[in-house]
Amino acid sequence: MSSNTASYLKRASQLVGVGLFLAALVYVGIALRQTWTSFTDLTQAVSGVGPGVVGGALLAYWLSVLVQSHAWSFGASRLAGDGPQISHRRLLIAYVAAHVYRYLPGNIGHYLARQYLLRKSSVSQGSLALASINEIASQVFAALLCSAMLVPMLADTDLEALYRHQLLSNATISDAVLVAGLVGLVVLALVLAFAPVLRQQLMSRLAVIWMRLTTDPSIFVRSVLANVVFLMVNGVLFATLLFWYYGLAIELATMVAMVGMFSLCWLIGFVVPGAPAGLGIRDALLIYLCGTLFLLEGAALLVVAFRFFQIVGDLILSLIASALSRTALNSQASIE
Repeated sequence: MSSNTASYLKRASQLVGVGLFLAALVYVGIALRQTWTSFTDLTQAVSGVGPGVVGGALLAYWLSVLVQSHAWSFGASRLAGDGPQISHRRLLIAYVAAHVYRYLPGNIGHYLARQYLLRKSSVSQGSLALASINEIASQVFAALLCSAMLVPMLADTDLEALYRHQLLSNATISDAVLVAGLVGLVVLALVLAFAPVLRQQLMSRLAVIWMRLTTDPSIFVRSVLANVVFLMVNGVLFATLLFWYYGLAIELATMVAMVGMFSLCWLIGFVVPGAPAGLGIRDALLIYLCGTLFLLEGAALLVVAFRFFQIVGDLILSLIASALSRTALNSQASIE
């Protein structure tokens, strides 16, 4: 297959991703419109929550991001081999400062921002890129592991009834989102399977990572464990929000299933090309599955509120990291 065909397939996958992103936003918008009457109830409930609870949830989210950043910085240092090293602190700061850029279109802004922030560091750009590729692979693997927590519940669920269930009165919207999701994943698979140029580039990168991992498997293992922690913490936070708002008794089996549901939705939002931080994709799926699996109608407000919570958390954390980065650079300049 020619490079022109490969380029065409790549553009096609991006267009499908954008289409899916827009369809998901429409879905979320319709869901919000139908549940907007509950907004007053939600604001009253939130106003009764103490600042300590919100602060504790925010701290838990920040720690989950810092665990991810530590695994990436560890991988970047090890993948650099015997070359010039860089302090873990500087790698951590760059990772966190760039974290907010994942909300830019294309879902690659945070990877590019890391490369830019560390462009003058002693670690090569190639090592940083390999660490990010290792992170992507480990995130997918960790999400698959956590998604398996949903399997026991699915085994006891009538999947035909799940398909027939319509969260919204306009069934064509929900069906369109689900079908578009499948089409997007299929197109992405076709790009990797039939575009030799892209496949060769990917395989060459993976081959280098594999050679490094065979000599130091702790790079991949640490990254997988870090991302499992990230998904578990965020899944528990989201499940706790549902338990609290709907006044449900906390049950371990239900909590485990909700964490699995969150991980599955996160994974699909992650792999769809072009969706910034899974925006719209993950949220639409969470709304749909909350209604189909757990019969929690009107969960749209909670899903959007949790997304807003994460965006604010990322913004604050990135601002703090950016300030620390500027302070470190100014100190270094004054010494020189």
